[in-house]
Amino acid sequence: MERDPVESLLPELAEWAKKQEQPVQGNTDEAAMLLRLLNEHVGIANLGKLRPQHLNELLLEQYPRRTTMEANDHVSTVLTTIRELLDFAADTGRLSVEQVDELQEEIDAIEPWFPEAVLDWGLDHPLRQVLNAAGIDPADQEEVAVRWIEEHTVAPEAEANLDLREQLGLPDRLPPLRLPSDEDLAAAARRSPLLDRARRLATWASGRPLAAGELAPADAVAAAEELGFPVPDSVAAMGDIPELASLWALAAELEFIGPAPDAVETGPTVDEWPDGSDETVLDVWADALGVLVNEALQDDDVLLDLADSATIGMVSLFLARNEGMPVAELREVIGETAVDEFTPPGAWESWVDRRGDPAERLLSPLADLGAAQVDQGIARLTPLAQYAFGGALTDGGVEVPLLPPVEQLAAFDLLDFAKGATDDELAAETEAWFEARGADAATQELLTAAATGDAEDRMIAIAITAPRAATAPQRWREALDEPMLRPYAKLTLYQLDPSEQELEPTVTDAARLLTDMLGAALDSVESEELPDVLAEAVPPGEEATIFEEMWRLDHPDVREVLTLIGTKHPDKKIAKAARKAAFKIAPAK
Repeated sequence: MERDPVESLLPELAEWAKKQEQPVQGNTDEAAMLLRLLNEHVGIANLGKLRPQHLNELLLEQYPRRTTMEANDHVSTVLTTIRELLDFAADTGRLSVEQVDELQEEIDAIEPWFPEAVLDWGLDHPLRQVLNAAGIDPADQEEVAVRWIEEHTVAPEAEANLDLREQLGLPDRLPPLRLPSDEDLAAAARRSPLLDRARRLATWASGRPLAAGELAPADAVAAAEELGFPVPDSVAAMGDIPELASLWALAAELEFIGPAPDAVETGPTVDEWPDGSDETVLDVWADALGVLVNEALQDDDVLLDLADSATIGMVSLFLARNEGMPVAELREVIGETAVDEFTPPGAWESWVDRRGDPAERLLSPLADLGAAQVDQGIARLTPLAQYAFGGALTDGGVEVPLLPPVEQLAAFDLLDFAKGATDDELAAETEAWFEARGADAATQELLTAAATGDAEDRMIAIAITAPRAATAPQRWREALDEPMLRPYAKLTLYQLDPSEQELEPTVTDAARLLTDMLGAALDSVESEELPDVLAEAVPPGEEATIFEEMWRLDHPDVREVLTLIGTKHPDKKIAKAARKAAFKIAPAK
């Protein structure tokens, strides 16, 4: 049976407290509570892995939500206890002196906000009132109260995903990706320079002595020289070689280096990388991507909100797909997410002066991992990063489908892919799709999808099939009998043979084309764009005639389209004619 890490640590903590020259001021029960919250709700079972961001979550989120305080001296006791836990971790070699100093500074920054966080979750908090109404004592430290809270509130991870979707306007589903095979992706992962160095560091350091959880200065210098890192003239601790310290932290996080108090031991990942199964290799690589994104912009600056900045930057890169995005735009996205209405003027600029270009801080380690490329000022995620981050988004509630082999690709899958693909990507996918089916079958599938799909699907399907109409003219003639396809079929067949008089477009054809054009852009068209859109389908002065025909159409978008024109068109006469036509549509049943 696995031992409880908190119960295992408490006797050692008590023994340490007895040996202190000055009596400890903290509270044993409080220490147990803090350690249990760290373990069960922050995910830190080992004090050696404690970092500033974990203290923020512990003291400003988890502790106030799960305990009851009524006195200021209790607040002081909590902070004293957590400080003494850090001293304990330092004295027992779990944390270095430098790490403890950094964590103590974080507590200094949190201290003014801690009482307010506790007060926000005080006796008058709405959730406490709900608990009371449910017959549950919020002060009860037994599992029943905590479990009730967890069952009746959104999990922090889900709340973060929801916030991210709302902040970026992400839908529940993104266009699918066409990616290389798992075998090819794993081969790309195995070529990662960063993970190769992480493994080399672990195997080189194996068996060497540890001091406060890190290499001794002489070994740190030797390791840096072995890996080609620059070494300063004076090295008092591994932190004096930043590249080595960062690699050491990554290797430990990915378990290339195992937990050991006295000497370096290799972890299980050494045996799995790079010769493990493709699935294992991809998992290790994806874990490394998550670590790098989480750490890229981590900072103890309390004036900025950097918690999600790197993730939002990654989402922006992911949405740009293979087109990529300018590095300058990425820099701007990160800056916009780091500040809010409460950020003091100049705080962001000061941070950039001290910490460097935020886009570079994100992209540089990603490139080293094999997750990003920058070419002529345009940053792109590699297919491997698209695979890993797309999986992370899917786990977070934003579905990112992967396209099946082209032989299994349905017409609607191809249309979905077109919504996020570049012109070159769509051309290649379409060519392979038509080749796999033959012109007649491919045209049949796409035109069937066009007839039954929405306006956007229809316009994409027509754009794909119309240039190939000469290879399947019979299917296009059949489309003349389908109301949704008739105007497109006339235009396409007329281009093949302009002598056919029966292909002359009618007012109904123009009305249907206009309804499709605007129906596909209901959420994006602006007032200033409407005149140009109308001009593509309607001769000037004929708008009222077209609107009169539109309201008679059996089209799911016609009411919204006429309402859009009636509310957004800058020409009052045209807008009024659209509203008048919309009023004639029978109410939906």
